[in-house]
Amino acid sequence: MFRWSREVEGDEEEHWASLLELAEVFACFHQLPGRDEVRIEAFVQDEEQARRMLELWGGEVVEIGDQDWVAVAAREWLGYVLPIRDRFVLTLDERPEFVDALRVAHPDRELLVFPPGLAFGTGDHATTATCLDLLAAEAESGGVEGREVLDLGCGTGILGIAAAKLGATRVDGLDNDPLAVAAAIRYWKDNGSPGGEGVAWAEADVLLWEPDQEYDLVLGNLFSDILRAAMPKIRRAVRPEGTVILSGILAEQSGGVIESAMASGLRMVSRVDVGPWTTLRLVVEPRA
Repeated sequence: MFRWSREVEGDEEEHWASLLELAEVFACFHQLPGRDEVRIEAFVQDEEQARRMLELWGGEVVEIGDQDWVAVAAREWLGYVLPIRDRFVLTLDERPEFVDALRVAHPDRELLVFPPGLAFGTGDHATTATCLDLLAAEAESGGVEGREVLDLGCGTGILGIAAAKLGATRVDGLDNDPLAVAAAIRYWKDNGSPGGEGVAWAEADVLLWEPDQEYDLVLGNLFSDILRAAMPKIRRAVRPEGTVILSGILAEQSGGVIESAMASGLRMVSRVDVGPWTTLRLVVEPRA
């Protein structure tokens, strides 16, 4: 087993994600703490493929033998902790003694444990962290407890799981990647199965999906082109008094997403820019 890695600017992530997908290479993208750069890690079995990636794209290649690549990635994030307002503490470190210590240190916060795995969304990325922050803010104003939540492009389910921990009575998480759905189910169970039978994870392509009910809160951490194409469906999925939180948007592409939202009947209430990434909070535009 070989690991190829390199650091890139945050606004290049979408380009690299598309490039690696075309090359049929699974990769993880990690936001570097306190920096705008993102580290890409890809794990391949074939040495020739690893060397070819090195020649084409630079970076570095390390042979890791027969080790579990998930475990290798996880070791590099030991001790990672991210507080989210006064509601959550997120960690990528699942060592029992470390988790127990966090519970003692933060008795009034919900703990989210998301070690690196086979799907996007461990919470260390700026877009996921910002969505968590806005979700916690939504809860502070009474917009989550007792509500129904849709998590589009759920990845590992971190946003849906957080919503369930905040008291949502129903959470539906959708992703087109079966590995992501499996990961969401695993992380949901590992984090205490919050919400119980009111939480469901399913495989679905956002561009082919059709909403069959309305939700109080819709979360979507997806690339800009997908958000623009799916915006009319997103609008149909939210109740007239509901809220939409969207991320995964490069700041330079945010104008197009906002225009699509407005054309679909949504109004931007606020935006948060972190490095090259933009997160939007929107509500339904009242009819004249």
